[in-house]
Amino acid sequence: MKKFIQTLNVIKSELSQESKSAAMKPQINLGPPFPTYTLSKTHQHKIAQLLSVIDADIERFTPRARSEQESEEATRQQQKKQMLDNAKKEGLSEQEIEKLESLAEQKPASSSAIEIDSFIRTLEISTEINIKNNPHLDAVKLSRMAPHLAELYALIDEEMRYLKNNMSIMSSSAAIVQKLDKAHAFIGANRMGDALNILHRLKKDAPNNRAVSFITSQTAYFMSRSGMTQHLSEAREEGKKACLLGDGIDEGRLHKYRYNFIMSEAHYSTEKVLPKMREFYLLSPESLMGKDGYNAHNAYHFKSLLFLTKVPATEWTSYERQTVIEFAYNNIGGALLYIALFRPLILDHVIDGKKDFEVFAKLEEDLQYAFIQYSNCVNVLQENFTSEGRTINAGKYFWTVRSRYLQNFLNAASLPHFDTVLSNISLNGRRMYQEGPTVQSLKDNGLSEEIYWNIWARKVTPVADLHREDAIPDAIVLKESNLLSKYEDALAELQQAEKELTETPKWEPSQPFIIKFDYSKLIEQATGKASSINTRSPSSNIFKPYYQLWNGLTEPEILPSDLVLRTARNGGFDNLDEIQDLFDGIAMVLEDDLQGMKARIDSAYQKYLRHKAEEEGSSSLEMLNLQDHFKEYWWLYLAVVPLAFIVFAMVVFSQDYMTALKSVGILAAGGLFISLILLKK
Repeated sequence: MKKFIQTLNVIKSELSQESKSAAMKPQINLGPPFPTYTLSKTHQHKIAQLLSVIDADIERFTPRARSEQESEEATRQQQKKQMLDNAKKEGLSEQEIEKLESLAEQKPASSSAIEIDSFIRTLEISTEINIKNNPHLDAVKLSRMAPHLAELYALIDEEMRYLKNNMSIMSSSAAIVQKLDKAHAFIGANRMGDALNILHRLKKDAPNNRAVSFITSQTAYFMSRSGMTQHLSEAREEGKKACLLGDGIDEGRLHKYRYNFIMSEAHYSTEKVLPKMREFYLLSPESLMGKDGYNAHNAYHFKSLLFLTKVPATEWTSYERQTVIEFAYNNIGGALLYIALFRPLILDHVIDGKKDFEVFAKLEEDLQYAFIQYSNCVNVLQENFTSEGRTINAGKYFWTVRSRYLQNFLNAASLPHFDTVLSNISLNGRRMYQEGPTVQSLKDNGLSEEIYWNIWARKVTPVADLHREDAIPDAIVLKESNLLSKYEDALAELQQAEKELTETPKWEPSQPFIIKFDYSKLIEQATGKASSINTRSPSSNIFKPYYQLWNGLTEPEILPSDLVLRTARNGGFDNLDEIQDLFDGIAMVLEDDLQGMKARIDSAYQKYLRHKAEEEGSSSLEMLNLQDHFKEYWWLYLAVVPLAFIVFAMVVFSQDYMTALKSVGILAAGGLFISLILLKK
């Protein structure tokens, strides 16, 4: 017992020193030189894929030879059509033809497929002109067209299908649609002059029809790209008309016309389209934060933001600069896309101290802060924790909620790279990706109240109100690990001290009668304050639900060491102070004359003896009652027992059943008569 008390005093002294050192928080120095951030091949590939969509939209209608890949695709489509035509001639059923179609669409698996991490995988945008695998287009017919002509034909085809389904919304009549169909057919036949003649007549008949203006504009842009530059002014005039606000068009279609006009003009000058982009409200970071995210309005806002990378940053106004900053802070993956797309355009200007770019200095410092937080955390975990999520010098038990929480977190997924963290959170810490395997894995590992990427968001965000150093409690768990191993020594010494009291003849019979030690009462004994699971609950909302769960399992025990052991195994202690308080409470009562172990065992043994005496007295009383019964009714047994033997003999030796039955009846009646006479006496 003496050794146990000495160990506690040593730990208490070290705990006091730890508390003082914990108050000293290291300062983070921010500013140039700013870090160089690396992107995984997965992210590089995805971002290049996104930018290629913008390039395709800008370079539409540019005359070019059909690529080898396009030729192969056209050949494949022709072979597929020929196969299906032959199948129909042979009289195959619809089901058999559908099976052939599905087989024709199958492609060999790519050996260079890139695995894309969670949120980035959702960023799928398409070009405005979709030719490949478009079920509405005749692939064979398109294969006979020049690639740039096929693009115009496909773009107008989509517009015609929309127009036919929304004639009333688009203020179009059947006659207008019929004439547009004819113009579309002329374009497919590369009869551009005939197509323009129809469109010009339609402009006079329906001067305010936006679909007519849009188709005329795109056709004129096509001809301008083909060398007939005299059509460029008409393309621009009709493009502006299609983009006007007014009745007869929904918001989504208006965004489409405006985006296509911007992309068509960007071929000639990316800088000159910025005023129109501002006027059309295509750069809208708040739209990207809505329920549709990056796909809002068919991703036109996102694609417009990507287009901004094509414009030199020196041409940006404060509107474009603020748009990029808001996007980087507020959108999931926004900081990652800022690093990949916009940072190369502005970083030199920031470092040079150019006034227009001073607003980016704060963003750079906040990114630097997030990177330092991430790096410090990952370094601590990689250098001091095992693959199982425990510190290298960890003992047998979790002890604290944070220790168990951290192990569960680390077992949910391998540590992500910094760019992966940024791809799944917003830099301001308010938004995070809530789907994917890591999210489910965290719940499967016992942290059902948490979202995996929310933990990282709180850990690295520079926003003071949302940043939580203990969101991933790497440093505190590491710091506590040395003392926790000493508490395990104290627990072993407590168990040894208890053995001195339990290895006696009194212990075994006394156990059912011992008053158990209560966790909260022992804490109260040490602190002098009322204690319950609610009053002890951590102030941190991160750990509160798990403390309620893991500490709530501590039921009273007859041995104080069992109380400590169960809580340590569960990871039910809030912190080192609570462990110390429990041990102090145990030390105070363990040898107490009234509440201590010896006093409880002695009291329980006396209860055992009284209980034993009561049980023995009850057995003697039962024997006494049985003797009195024989004394009073001995004569009845003397009469009944001989009669029973006589009845048995008569039944056995009777010659038939009826004789035996009569004999038994006579004797029974006689026995009953005699008993009644004796009872009356």
